[in-house]
Amino acid sequence: MHSKTASRRRALVLHSDPIVATGVATLLSSMAGFEVVGLATRHQRDELIKFAEIAVCDELAWRLLPKDATIGIVVLARSARVFDIQAAIEGGVLGHVVLGSDLDEIEGAIRAASHRRRYLCRRSAKEVTNGSPTEALTDRERDVLALVANGLSNKTIGARLDIGVGTVKSHVRSIMFKLRACSRTEAASIAALRGLRPAQSTEGGRVDQLVEVAMSVYSRVSWSPSMPEPPGNEVASFD
Repeated sequence: MHSKTASRRRALVLHSDPIVATGVATLLSSMAGFEVVGLATRHQRDELIKFAEIAVCDELAWRLLPKDATIGIVVLARSARVFDIQAAIEGGVLGHVVLGSDLDEIEGAIRAASHRRRYLCRRSAKEVTNGSPTEALTDRERDVLALVANGLSNKTIGARLDIGVGTVKSHVRSIMFKLRACSRTEAASIAALRGLRPAQSTEGGRVDQLVEVAMSVYSRVSWSPSMPEPPGNEVASFD
């Protein structure tokens, strides 16, 4: 028969903010079925990670974990940016919670990760699925975006659409401004998440994964008048 201690999930806290780290450790200690194996510094990380089943990290710490680490990772982030959330999920992170979220969301993410399930807090899910209001893309910008999502250069895009490289650059700048994106890849990801999925995009598989996670979270969160209506089976187009 296993002892009560043996049945508890072992958690490691890896957060650069000592106040946050202490708070998370206190929360974990109060959660039934969990115990804290350490609040690790960078030097202790690789040693303590061997004993952990769950790691609660900041945005940098999760990237520094051993690539073969078979643990449930929860990120406590300072912001909810679509591109950062996508990178975290593609990197194996199971939970994404923005600092300032309710304690029940942090606990929910930890418990979900302990069962190898995905969890996005309400703010992260809302940002991923809906994002900030933006202007609609023109037909030509959609054409350019589809080719950007396929990884084509400005020169190749110009040749495909029979327009100059300068014109392509202008369209790309406009697309990034309208989608509030910081890179070409982020623009393609945001567009797909908001129902502007380029039909020929080769990036669709990873974006589909992110949409699926966000939609599953949307199905269980509480709605307030300030939030958009939960979508159905399709991500609503915003044009």
